[in-house]
Amino acid sequence: MTQRGHVVFLIAVCLALTTCQAPANEGRQKNDDVVAEFYRLAGNPQQSGEIDGAALSFVAALPDADQLKVAQATALNPAASFRSYGISLLIKLRHEDDAVPKLAEMVAGGQDLTALYWGWIHSGDQSLERRMYLKLGRYFLSHADSFTTDGQRRFEEFLCQANPDGPVQPCSREGIAEKLEKTQ
Repeated sequence: MTQRGHVVFLIAVCLALTTCQAPANEGRQKNDDVVAEFYRLAGNPQQSGEIDGAALSFVAALPDADQLKVAQATALNPAASFRSYGISLLIKLRHEDDAVPKLAEMVAGGQDLTALYWGWIHSGDQSLERRMYLKLGRYFLSHADSFTTDGQRRFEEFLCQANPDGPVQPCSREGIAEKLEKTQ
């Protein structure tokens, strides 16, 4: 995907999220000028519904190491727009394994991943959707006990419906494990 394509993708993620909150101190790297500048440029997504385009352009022009700093900080932010942006950026930078626990929290919490999932399908990386499904599935199976009962149910439902090879039937943890073995 081109740099312009990444910016368009990240803007689409931000636009699709409607539950934005003001940035919180959590997830910020206090003494990092790059992260501080991103937050300064980002504006208040709670008011506008999206991260300001100047912030997205700023990050797109940064070297990968600085983009990673922004990704790590924003992926920890409780505001949905920042968190989704950070997770998307981690995935774009090929830090998928770092993104998985944050995605898992979103799935277990019942947050909508439609925009992120759409981005995986349309990223230009033909294997991204499958890789992320497998990583999330394996993460869930190895950490299922760390989620609440409702979180486990949401995760199972997500994995049963999001399988790139079609729905898992019957929808169960065992069915998911079997499908993961076959989906390599």
